[in-house]
Amino acid sequence: MNFSGIFIDDAGTPGVKSPSGFLPESRKSWCAVVIPSKVSSDVAAAMSIFTDSVKADYNAEELHFTNIYNGRGVWKSVSLLERIEFFDLMGS
Repeated sequence: MNFSGIFIDDAGTPGVKSPSGFLPESRKSWCAVVIPSKVSSDVAAAMSIFTDSVKADYNAEELHFTNIYNGRGVWKSVSLLERIEFFDLMGS
């Protein structure tokens, strides 16, 4: 199988004290998505449409799903049901 891209992102804030006793200060997670070449152009087009629409409709420069879920920043006045739709869209 040929791969068009491997996209890696990190999560966590090492060194930052958490209010939760279950999250150590050293936590850090990495996540990767492998895009097969046969679907890469479709994925790129869909992501472009999605991010352009989010920017136009919500004035969001980036998609930080923790902010979307928690209703922070530009998402503050967006209903929870509408914010959850973003998770559904990204999952499909």
